[in-house]
Amino acid sequence: MCGIFGIAKNNLVVNDFNNILRDIEIYVNNSQKRGSDTFGVSFKLNDEVILYKTNEKPSISIKKKSYHDFLKKFLEPNIDKNLLLIGQTRLVTNGSKFSYSNNQPLETKNIIGVHNGIFANLEDENLEKTKNYESYDVKSDSLLFFENISELTKDKNFLENFFNYQKNVIGNYSIAFYLQNENKIFI
Repeated sequence: MCGIFGIAKNNLVVNDFNNILRDIEIYVNNSQKRGSDTFGVSFKLNDEVILYKTNEKPSISIKKKSYHDFLKKFLEPNIDKNLLLIGQTRLVTNGSKFSYSNNQPLETKNIIGVHNGIFANLEDENLEKTKNYESYDVKSDSLLFFENISELTKDKNFLENFFNYQKNVIGNYSIAFYLQNENKIFI
């Protein structure tokens, strides 16, 4: 399974940057027990979405210069904005870890999301998905799920449609996501 985590914070102050870095490290070190194949984190700072993901062991990823450069470039100068953060440490069960689009957080037309668990009946909905789980072009069940709910955001009754959609999904899972045009996290 995977580890998922998040932070929501209003009115950040400059010294929150180091606290957030520490919090992410704590989350990653604890979440890695549930998923050690890949790591990713997404920040929503007011209306800007920033995404970082890698197909390396999470505890190694957060020590890399590229990760710290990413945070210094995108998070630190925007630390005074409202923050939504979701992240994941992934245990690959399907969809290659070497395919950027399968690693999480996942980005669809208007959703950024993370997932833990298995969706058992989504592969029937999309013929592109095959049983060759290490193929580069195979979509993970997580990506299919978020693509499907992304289509529901076109309707003003998103939440009702989302819960109706969820009633038909078979599996054991936890999800967290945010809509790119709203400042709230759905868990």
